[in-house]
Amino acid sequence: MDPENKDGFRGKGYTAGGGVLLKPEKLFASVRFSYVDPDTSRRQLKERESYLGLQWYHRGHNWKTSFEIGREEDYNGNDWIENDIYRIQQQFCF
Repeated sequence: MDPENKDGFRGKGYTAGGGVLLKPEKLFASVRFSYVDPDTSRRQLKERESYLGLQWYHRGHNWKTSFEIGREEDYNGNDWIENDIYRIQQQFCF
């Protein structure tokens, strides 16, 4: 809160997620959803995100391939603008 004008934060948001190990030491699946409304007194600026992911482990945890698909949505005051996201990532340790 700003002590000068006594304005407080007027937003809200949440994130929910979870995952399950489909095959021990090999395959992990996850899901995530989040919603953010940073200023409830304005109609704009709202955001939503939904993601599904798979992580495939090779050679224990030294190599991992991640696949992620999702949708990010921004509210412009009238409509939700949707952006689809696709990611493939390879991680490895030396």
